[in-house]
Amino acid sequence: MSASGQPALENAALDLDALRERSRRLLLSALDAVAAAGGGGGIRLVLDQRLSGPLGLVARPLDFRAHGVDKIYHLESGPPPQGAGPLVYFVRAEFESAQVIAAQLSCAEGSSARATLHFVPRRSLPCEKLLEEAGVYSRLVVRECHLHLLPLDKDLLSLERPCFRALYHDGDMSVLHSVASSILELEDLYGPVASLRGKGSCAQQVSRMLKQMRQPRQEAGRPAERASGPRAGGRQIGSLLLLDRVCDMVTPLLTELTYEGLLHSVFNIRPGVIDVEPELLGLPPGMPVKRELNSSDALYAQLRNRNFGDMGPLLQKLSRDVQEGQEERHAAHTVSQLRDFMRKLQQLEAMRKSLSLHVSLAERLQRHTAAPAFHARIAAEQEALANAGATADAEAALDGAIGRAEPLPSVLRLACLHSILASGLKEKKLAALHAEVLSEYGYSAASLSLNALHKVGLLRRHDARSGWPSLRKALDLVADDVPEVEGLSDLPSALSYYYSGYCPLSTRLVGWMLARAPHWSSRAEALGWLPGPLFWEEPPPREGDEEEPPATLPEGSVARREVAVVYFLGGCTYSEVSALRWLGQQLRPPVDFVVASTHMTSGDQIIESLMQTFENSLSSLE
Repeated sequence: MSASGQPALENAALDLDALRERSRRLLLSALDAVAAAGGGGGIRLVLDQRLSGPLGLVARPLDFRAHGVDKIYHLESGPPPQGAGPLVYFVRAEFESAQVIAAQLSCAEGSSARATLHFVPRRSLPCEKLLEEAGVYSRLVVRECHLHLLPLDKDLLSLERPCFRALYHDGDMSVLHSVASSILELEDLYGPVASLRGKGSCAQQVSRMLKQMRQPRQEAGRPAERASGPRAGGRQIGSLLLLDRVCDMVTPLLTELTYEGLLHSVFNIRPGVIDVEPELLGLPPGMPVKRELNSSDALYAQLRNRNFGDMGPLLQKLSRDVQEGQEERHAAHTVSQLRDFMRKLQQLEAMRKSLSLHVSLAERLQRHTAAPAFHARIAAEQEALANAGATADAEAALDGAIGRAEPLPSVLRLACLHSILASGLKEKKLAALHAEVLSEYGYSAASLSLNALHKVGLLRRHDARSGWPSLRKALDLVADDVPEVEGLSDLPSALSYYYSGYCPLSTRLVGWMLARAPHWSSRAEALGWLPGPLFWEEPPPREGDEEEPPATLPEGSVARREVAVVYFLGGCTYSEVSALRWLGQQLRPPVDFVVASTHMTSGDQIIESLMQTFENSLSSLE
C-alpha cells in the first residue's frame, strides 16, 4: 500500500481517478494563487483538523511542498504559527473555526498581518459576520475551495461532513447544497444521470436543488445530450438513489458484525486509516501507529466484507497457504524454478505482512466480541428484531445494560432501537428508562442527550401500532438461517449473512427502488411506515430508446453493467457498504454500486452526535 493513504482506483466502476485529480487540481491551484501573490517565504498552511485526513486523500505531502507549502499546522487555540511566509487557512465554515481564526489574527503582531482563508467547500455568511465583528475581516482574503466527494475506495465516496445532528436535530440543511453540488460534479465527469429516485424529505430537497442548479447550465447549453455522456470509453451513471438516513435507523443502531464494521466500531476508521496501539503490532509502547485500510491491500479487500464469525478459520487457512508457499523453495532446483520462486516470494512476503496485521487486529476484535456483554447485546438485538422490541426479555436486556453501567451511547442505542421497532415505548417504561439513565449516568451527562433523542424521534412515547412487523414481512428483513462462507472468494448465499440473521432495510430498499416504478405499489403501503416521501424522476424516453433493458446479458459481462450511485444523507455504515456490494452481484443483470455518503458512521457515533453535557454548578457547593 502507498504511504500516502490514497487508495488505488484502477478498475473502478467509474473513473474515480478523474474525480480525485479534479479535487487535487482545485486544492493545489488555490495554493498556487497564494504563492503567486508573493510575500516571501514558504506558505504556513493551517488546516482544520477535520480536513487533514480528507485532504490527504487527494494530495500527497510532496504535492504540498512542490506548491509552496513550508509547513502544515492544525488549527488550534493560541497564536498563529510564526514565520515570514503567507498564512493560509483551510477550514470548514463553522463558528468554532472562525472564532479561533479571529483570535489568532487579533493577537498577531502588527495590525497589518494578513492571511488567506479558504472555506471548504463554501463560505458562510454567519462566519464572515463573526470575523467582521472581531475586526479581522479586512485583513483576510476569503475564498472557497469546492472540494466535495472524495474517493475512500474504488466504490466508496464521502463528503467527510458528519451532519446527522445538523440535518435531523438542528434543521441545518446547508450540507444538502454540497450534496447537490457533488452530484453536478459527477455529472460533469460522467454525464447526466439517467434516473433519479429517492426516499425522504432531505432527498427530495436535494432533488429540487438539482433542478434549480441545472437550470442555468441548461439555458447556457452546457449539458450535452445523454449520448455524449462521459469521456470516450468511460461509463455513465444509470441510476442515482438518494436515501435519508432516518428512513432506516434500524440498521445503524444494530451492532455491526462485518470485519470492517467492527474495525470502525473499535478503532474508528478515519479516511481509510486507523490508529493502532503499537503493542498490538509487536512494537514498543508509544504513540498509536497509523495503518491504512482500503482495497490497495488485496487481502483486506477480501476480508473486510466477512462476518467476523468466519474470520478465524479464514485467517488460519491463509496462514497455512503462506507457509506452504514458502516451503516450495525446497522443490526449486533449476535456475528457472528458482527464478519463478523468487517472483512468488515477493508476493508471499507482501501477503505475510498483510496477514500479520490482520491477525493482530482480529485478535484485538476477538477480545471485544468474546465478552459476555457483547453476546448479550447481540441476543437482545435479535430479540427486538423478531418481536418489534416489545417483550419482557428485550426490556430486561436494556435494564441489564444500564445495571452493568455500559457506556451511555451503547445503552441509548439499544433503547432507541426498541423505540423505533415498537413505534415508541409505553409511557411507564419510558419514564422508568429516564429515571434509570439519569440515576446511573448523572443528570448533567444524560438529560440533554435524552431530550435530543426525543427531538429527533429516536426515543418517543408509544402512540400507534408498530409498522415493523408489516415492513419486516414485506421486505423479508429477518431470516431464520444464517449462511456460512468457507472460501475467501466465496459469496454468501443470502443477505442475512452480514448481520447474522437480519437483512439491512436500506439494502432491501435499494434493491426495491431499482425496480421500475410500476412495481413499487406492491410494497408502498408497508413502506409508508418509513418517514419522508418516495419519489421517482426519470427523463422521458427519446426516440430509439428501449423500453426495457436487454434481458439476455452474459452473466459475466462488466462493460454493459449499469452503474448505480446510492447516496446516503446523514451517514452510512461500513456493513451497509458490504451488503450493497453483495446485492450488486446478486441482481440480474448485475449492477456496479458506487456508494456515496455525507460521511461514514456507526450507531454509537450517531448517538454521540446527539449527546450533550453541561457543568452542574451545584456540585461545586458540596
